Amino acid sequence: MSVAGRIVLAAIATMVLGLAPLIARAQDDIAGRVRQIVAEHFRIAETQVTDEASLKRDLGADELDLVELVMAFDAAFGTRIPDAEIDGMRTVGDAVRIVAESPRS
Repeated sequence: MSVAGRIVLAAIATMVLGLAPLIARAQDDIAGRVRQIVAEHFRIAETQVTDEASLKRDLGADELDLVELVMAFDAAFGTRIPDAEIDGMRTVGDAVRIVAESPRS
């Protein structure tokens, strides 16, 4: 590889590594806001909303709750979460992942 190629590669690596903290912070922001929305919806303390918490079993969600949560996530994040994703939203962690991976409108 030429010197110029190595310089370009080093510059790209520096940019990517520099973005890692920003990406991690954005993911943390999404997770925090999802937990806040879930806590508000179920009128519980945010400390009760963990990534492992089952929306149905632990928090008592029914199908209408899941639809309402998706609508709240869409409004808060500017996403358009497909209805098909609702079935995969079993835990709060699943909700965070789905919101993070959903396209913004």
